[in-house]
Amino acid sequence: MEQIYSHGNPYQEAQENRLAWGSGLEFKRLPEEKAETLFYVGCTTSYEPELQNVARSLVRIFQHAGVDFGVLAEEKCCADPVDKMGDMFLYQELVEQNEEAFLACGCSRLVTVSPHCFHTFTQSYEQLTAAGMEILHYTMYLEKLLGDGCLRFNDDSSPVKITYHDPCYLGKHHDILEAPRNLLRRLPAVELVEMEQHGRDSLCCGGGGGRMFHEVEGNNWLGETRIRQALDVGAGIVATACPWCHVMLDNAAKNLGVENQLRVLDLAEIVAGCLRDNSK
Repeated sequence: MEQIYSHGNPYQEAQENRLAWGSGLEFKRLPEEKAETLFYVGCTTSYEPELQNVARSLVRIFQHAGVDFGVLAEEKCCADPVDKMGDMFLYQELVEQNEEAFLACGCSRLVTVSPHCFHTFTQSYEQLTAAGMEILHYTMYLEKLLGDGCLRFNDDSSPVKITYHDPCYLGKHHDILEAPRNLLRRLPAVELVEMEQHGRDSLCCGGGGGRMFHEVEGNNWLGETRIRQALDVGAGIVATACPWCHVMLDNAAKNLGVENQLRVLDLAEIVAGCLRDNSK
């Protein structure tokens, strides 16, 4: 809690480094510049080196699709970890600060990387709802862009079996089950295979409830079970759409020594890797 209070994130990272993931990329900085869509990156994706490519991938996708978007110049934690750990004073303070910052951007749409941020914004940020701001997880938005014909894919990809791990805060809490799968089904050369427990019956990765930020004995047995289930269906990639799931599953694959047999990737990275060059 002290890190979030003093640094605006749970990783004790400096605020001025929050946009380091975007080095070399061109996108609008809000609220000084204006855009239709506010892209909320979140703490884990901003600061964890192995996840920064998720944010870069979404920037590439948005630019490919012609989305008018921007990122907050001074983004702070969404407050989900604070809520789960019970500091309601800091939680309310962050919610109020973020609502003010978001509304000052004048955007009509908010798109998140993390399902946890998405859940918090939809359930607790009443001023955003009252202002009519559309709040979407990125999988929902990419499905819409795909339906509008804004995403074009290469046809020369190598065949690959991919299984999808449902993050709890998409599947169990918000019934967002088909949007990620529809994206995978439309990718060339991808065969979507389902694990034994999937959809609403999917296992948790083990990182929810603030457990991402604590050393808990046996914390990753759920993640290791999930990796074994992915191997059982012959997948070469396990895709997810949650930074915490990504970390937990990647650690589980390494713990089991199968990281060279089964890759853990975010869905955004997979989609971005299949995009056709618009100049061709």
